[in-house]
Amino acid sequence: MHKGCVIWFTGLSGAGKSTVSRLVAERLRAQGAKVELLDGDEVREHLSKGLGFSKEDRDENIRRIGFVCELLARNGVIAIAAAISPIARCARSCANGSPILWKCTRSALWKCWRSAT
Repeated sequence: MHKGCVIWFTGLSGAGKSTVSRLVAERLRAQGAKVELLDGDEVREHLSKGLGFSKEDRDENIRRIGFVCELLARNGVIAIAAAISPIARCARSCANGSPILWKCTRSALWKCWRSAT
């Protein structure tokens, strides 16, 4: 059994978090790893439906993603999260002992703006 961990991609909207995280997940699966991807947009639609974009709601969304990631990692799954998220809040959400790798996905601001419109 593989050891579980959390790989958390963060960055601006349109910076490529989902694209890069999908590629990483595919590569890891090709190597035989158990991988689950929690994309921020999909989580917001299914797990966090009804939450808005206030600071409290955004924090709750991140807390839920962190909780699921920690649960998966604790059970030998590589949990990949892709969400707009302050790293400090993510750390508090996943701080139950599983290894965490943070990756900030960067893109030129104009590219993020273009992909969001």
